[in-house]
Amino acid sequence: SDLTPYGEADLLLGMDAVESLRAIGPDPFLRVSDPERTHVVVNSGALDDQVDEARIRAAGELAEAVHLGCRGHDAFMRDVAALARRNFLTDRLTDLVLLGAAYQRGLVPVTVQALEAALLRAEGRGFGRCLEAMRYGRVLSAEWGSDTDQPEARDPEHPVALVRRFLLEISRSGIGGARAARRLRQIGRAHV
Repeated sequence: SDLTPYGEADLLLGMDAVESLRAIGPDPFLRVSDPERTHVVVNSGALDDQVDEARIRAAGELAEAVHLGCRGHDAFMRDVAALARRNFLTDRLTDLVLLGAAYQRGLVPVTVQALEAALLRAEGRGFGRCLEAMRYGRVLSAEWGSDTDQPEARDPEHPVALVRRFLLEISRSGIGGARAARRLRQIGRAHV
């Protein structure tokens, strides 16, 4: 942001590798990070609409830049977009997964009650699974302590549970969602 002076960001929460590199890079008009001050929680993968050579190259350069231009020893850099696609069937929730990871690391100075209340309000306006995505980010951060840790492997979700979760998301998606979920349930029963 042009409102954050050079080197004065406490937290870099980055969804896009190119923009994260700009926030870390040497340009004084774009850099907000400082090696002694700035904590990093970034998505190192590409979003669905960002699969091009520049973004792939930026993702490869991100780790080195973070270790040079930020507090790299406690950085959280993961392909969160891929994890969101796997768990939520979309990368639209990547930002909330990152927010949950940052919160779990003590980098977001609010109470969990305030954060969850805000996310529930967003869900009430038709933005589904916000609270679930933030909680998933907290779990990821706890399981992946440092930059090199790997979480324990988990069994894939059972197809029936996946369909139930998908129908629940549709039913909570706002106007007409419950009706659409009922119709999909009827179609599923008739064909399975």
